Amino acid sequence: MHVYLPHLLLVTHAAVVHGATIAVQVARNGLSFTPNSFAAEVGDQVEFYFVHSGHGVTQGGFSSPCQPSSDGFESGLVQTSDGLPFTITVTNKDPIYFYCPVSTHCQHGMGGAINAP
Repeated sequence: MHVYLPHLLLVTHAAVVHGATIAVQVARNGLSFTPNSFAAEVGDQVEFYFVHSGHGVTQGGFSSPCQPSSDGFESGLVQTSDGLPFTITVTNKDPIYFYCPVSTHCQHGMGGAINAP
């Protein structure tokens, strides 16, 4: 079996698609995500950096913004501000809504959106 190197390189290159990295600060200015609304492309990585401990990030829906999405992401409660992000990868251009699931943080406005209409 012969494998032609140019074809192998093309396949390898096509499989390694890197998008941009978007940094979101969690709780830098109180109960907020900064930025809280932004556009992202397929393949982009969104990194949530927890400036203060005692927060989280959970995917919700437009119609019930403070309730977890059944198939969404969830960081869990982050009890450290060690500088390591919780990272998601954008897989399509649909809107992604997110919020802090701790206590009444979401009800007090701690939420955001990626690719909101």
